[in-house]
Amino acid sequence: MTTTESERHSMIRARSARWGMAERVITVAQFDPFTHWISFNRTTQPQFHAALHSPGDPRSIEHLANAAHELRHWRDTISTYSGQQYLKKIYFAMEAASRGGVSTRYRVIDLHRAMHGQALSKFYHDKSGPAPTYPDPWGWNLSCGQRYDADGRPTTDSPILFIRFLDPRTQQTFLRVPFSRIALLECNAIAEELAVSLSCHASMDEDTRIVEQGEFRRTRLRDIYSEGMAEYSACNHLASNILGVSNLLVASAIASRFSAIALSFPARYRKRFRLPDRLIPNSEWATRGMAMRDAGDPGFLFAALLMQLSPSDASLSVDEMVRASLERAGLPSESDLRAAVVESMRNQLDHLADAGSLRQSLGALIEAGIADFESWPTFTPPGSSLALLTHGPCPPISWADQSLTLPLGVAHSRWDIDSCEPWFQFASDIENRMSDFSVICGV
Repeated sequence: MTTTESERHSMIRARSARWGMAERVITVAQFDPFTHWISFNRTTQPQFHAALHSPGDPRSIEHLANAAHELRHWRDTISTYSGQQYLKKIYFAMEAASRGGVSTRYRVIDLHRAMHGQALSKFYHDKSGPAPTYPDPWGWNLSCGQRYDADGRPTTDSPILFIRFLDPRTQQTFLRVPFSRIALLECNAIAEELAVSLSCHASMDEDTRIVEQGEFRRTRLRDIYSEGMAEYSACNHLASNILGVSNLLVASAIASRFSAIALSFPARYRKRFRLPDRLIPNSEWATRGMAMRDAGDPGFLFAALLMQLSPSDASLSVDEMVRASLERAGLPSESDLRAAVVESMRNQLDHLADAGSLRQSLGALIEAGIADFESWPTFTPPGSSLALLTHGPCPPISWADQSLTLPLGVAHSRWDIDSCEPWFQFASDIENRMSDFSVICGV
């Protein structure tokens, strides 16, 4: 039986509501890494196409910026090494649950842990006082803590890097958030928004641009200094403070480039990574820092790369900053890092060919991700994701007017509209399966 288009939209949105990122209440748009749909709740397909043709219209900014944000989430899922590892956990869990039996249930538990690990729970967020009222600045410092196991005991081998925000008048901490993987993903997505918005401003007449840029600056700075957005803005805050850069657009572009490197950092170079002295000021920090480095913690790798720099490097171009950071960390060039990433990505394909439709579909996504990764001379720069809509690869999109855009540039059987229903049903079922396994395994 084939469902109606309206019913498909309902399934897409129901799935996105349950599997959205970081328990975030999303009202504008969302990307669901489980089903690979992007859903826009306030943008219709005609509105989006009108925005593409009239970027100088102030009404276009929201539609284009939201699209760029969600497309970057899709891109970071298929085109970064850590994103591909997460995809593998999703597909292997789906495969295990569809086959039944107990021997592969660990795959579902692996996915459950990955989901809760990339966006650390509210337990690791600490609010201890009111934030200074914008435009008062925030102070900051870094701290290092530990994860807790299923029994509520602190672990000794899974440290976490935090950024603590301080009231500069009292030097008291009012908020602490972790440098989670989600923090890096949102850093990239926000950088896409900012780059697209800047491009739209450039298409406006001078009087309109002055007004729109003023409102844009006020709105964005208010978001940056919002407690609710602190985990998402943590990377930008660190880049701004490390380099002494006050321009949000500049800080965001810098943070996103380093975030892209951290999300795909090759395992073979982890132990070679020389950590900056100010990130490991004593033996305890050194022990925990090396544990995070060796585990490939993307949030820690991001901070360690960025903290190779100082305000004296603020006049460098972003490419020059990356080059200086890698040299000071004792690492090879960006091109050599990228070659190692591609090799690691391709090595995953060997056991996915001719291994059933699920794994073949996963392999198709990884191949699309490799092609996208190789299409740029650097780790993915911000401001490039909207092009996926016209040049691919592009995920399927559900618009607010109930219309659909089918994918471009990726052959993927489950994106055939008439065969989507069992995937949505399966995605719903697996949530219950994971809850049962969680009780059994104590995760």
